[in-house]
Amino acid sequence: MVVNCPIFAKYPERNKLVIYGGGVHLSKDFIILDDGSKSFGQITLHQDDD
Repeated sequence: MVVNCPIFAKYPERNKLVIYGGGVHLSKDFIILDDGSKSFGQITLHQDDD
C-alpha cells in the first residue's frame, strides 16, 4: 500500500515536516514486524519510472 501525502509545512530547525493526511490511515493502521513490534509506515522518496 502507498499513501501519497503532500507536505504542508517544513520546519528544518526542528527537523520536522507536517503532511496533509488522514489520521485513521496514518496513526491507527499498522503491521506487526518479525520482531513483534508495530510499524506505522516508512517515509520514502518518490522515484518516477522513466
